[in-house]
Amino acid sequence: MKRESLWRSMLTLTMLAALCFGFASCDDDDDDDGIYKGNPIVGTWVDEYPEETNTYTFNADGTYEEQAEGNGFRRYKMRKSGTFRLAKNLLTLTEGDKRWSYDFDSGKWNEGKNPYGGETYSFNVSIDSRHMYFYDDEDTEMRNLWWTYIKK
Repeated sequence: MKRESLWRSMLTLTMLAALCFGFASCDDDDDDDGIYKGNPIVGTWVDEYPEETNTYTFNADGTYEEQAEGNGFRRYKMRKSGTFRLAKNLLTLTEGDKRWSYDFDSGKWNEGKNPYGGETYSFNVSIDSRHMYFYDDEDTEMRNLWWTYIKK
């Protein structure tokens, strides 16, 4: 009788420990810690229009870099970086304090203060294996446009 009671107690404790470890190992998928390893947004995304190319590179640590290049009426190259947060289908970009512009005469990047440093922008996004669609429904000047980016 004592042996059976001891066996039941050991079995109960083992099952209780397994249950506790099971709950402790569960993780939510909201990316609240800012780590995006394995997330489909991580990588380089490009939109190409006849007179302008925009490239976003999203890193697993929650940082991004944007590069824009215009070859039409106004020739320019610009780079800036910041942090991002992706929660479900809402992408929030926060610009950093620095901005780089390319000097075509010297062939060098010049660092400057980003006048929009600290500004936050949010976009609705949809991502599949090769495409990311940005939708800005707050920018009345842009008339609620979609931007399509292709993963490189």
